[in-house]
Amino acid sequence: MVYNVLMSKLTRQIHLYMYMDDPDNYEHSPERLIDYLGVSLRTLQRDFKDLRESGTSNYTYNSKSGEYVYSEEDATKIESADRRRKLYLTKLARMCRIVKKLPFTNLEKLNEYEADLKDYLSERKKYPKRPDPYGPPKMPYIPDIKYEYFNICPEVSERTRQRDFQTLRDAGFVIFYSQRYREYLFTDDDSYITSKDSALYKALKKAGDIRKKRGS
Repeated sequence: MVYNVLMSKLTRQIHLYMYMDDPDNYEHSPERLIDYLGVSLRTLQRDFKDLRESGTSNYTYNSKSGEYVYSEEDATKIESADRRRKLYLTKLARMCRIVKKLPFTNLEKLNEYEADLKDYLSERKKYPKRPDPYGPPKMPYIPDIKYEYFNICPEVSERTRQRDFQTLRDAGFVIFYSQRYREYLFTDDDSYITSKDSALYKALKKAGDIRKKRGS
């Protein structure tokens, strides 16, 4: 029960950080944020306090403008916090750093690649003796998500990495190891891997990536 409560709180604060970090989200009034997160004003205040004290997102309420505004003043309190709070603030800071810096996999390009590959293989099967001057389509670059994670968080263990990937899933991201590509795929848009008509969905399903449980 405690675990679920903490994850719900952590997930919400990650989303608040993402909202405030997005330049397209220009409305920072308490009313807008309360509506976005589905929380009370008091909970919103606590969430901003955690983000400030983790050194992640230093926004304070400005009564004159009626919005949360960025402050240059350092409000980080990780080192002075008690053990339990220090652990939480450290994880919050790390997760916000991860969602900001961990690169997404370009699923659109992978989908195009799988469609082109299917056409290529079909053509070669139909005309096996026809000269092939170009060869199969080149697979697009897939970032090494695990490698990038440890570049962002060199201080943590493999076990922490597994937990952090689960936290990303709890927060609504898609992240799983693909047998098809021998790499982790990471995105905030699962449309290409949920649409049964997409070439990427069919390729991942054939490889067993769609059917299996997406664990770490």
